[in-house]
Amino acid sequence: MEFRPFFIFLNNGRKILTNSEDIIKNIKNGKEIPVNENNVFSYFIINLLRDYKLPELDIELEIQFNQNLMKEEDKNFCIKNQSSICHIQFGINTQTGFFCKVNHKSIPFKRALITGYQKEDKSIIINYLKDNKMIEKTINLDKRKIIIKEDILFIELFENDNIENFFEIEEKNLKEIYESNDIIILQYDVIHHNRPLVKNFSFSSGKIISYQYNSILYEIPTIIGALGSPIILGNNNYYVIGVHIGRIARSNIMKKGQNLYSIINNK
Repeated sequence: MEFRPFFIFLNNGRKILTNSEDIIKNIKNGKEIPVNENNVFSYFIINLLRDYKLPELDIELEIQFNQNLMKEEDKNFCIKNQSSICHIQFGINTQTGFFCKVNHKSIPFKRALITGYQKEDKSIIINYLKDNKMIEKTINLDKRKIIIKEDILFIELFENDNIENFFEIEEKNLKEIYESNDIIILQYDVIHHNRPLVKNFSFSSGKIISYQYNSILYEIPTIIGALGSPIILGNNNYYVIGVHIGRIARSNIMKKGQNLYSIINNK
């Protein structure tokens, strides 16, 4: 594939030469992508990658650009709470899940691994961060309570699973409509098989666009392994309001998640 340089004109008329080959090399090598003070040409770069049919790089760059614009406290929250999500392997399928304390009468256990529904095997393999190391654990599903609600899977967790960091679902925090429409997603990638799993963790921020029935529609950058990621309300609220399901058909921008209010209350 031939790469080409392209020019961008800033508001002051100054011309910048941006070499797409260098940018793509930086992305592949995990280097930070510089964004100028006006965040002018990042969108041009993203579109360039789409033109080259490089969706993996497109997504990674879009998330890097998104993180550059996030509030510092939101970034810190995401990094601090990496240990509350996990990478899950269902047979040949991989996705994201999260650990959650559940305080609701419709769920017959207090601690859950929550993720998007997949046809259950007898066991799944999870990887999660603990004490700055990735821990691999096999979860035997035959010996645990399993609840399936809509497209969401709730798997019972025991105290002796030695999982220490949980998000929390409280009845008082479950609402149909939220005062803030800012959200955050924490997720694990499945693209970079040659990179340590701990580095496949990423996060991004976005906005709720609307509610439809028991679904939340929103715009946020997500990676291929994001199915099952927690949707977390922003603006210093930081509680889970839903579970990420995927993008809307025929749209690269609009995404859909299940609203936990509707799921848990069977609405």
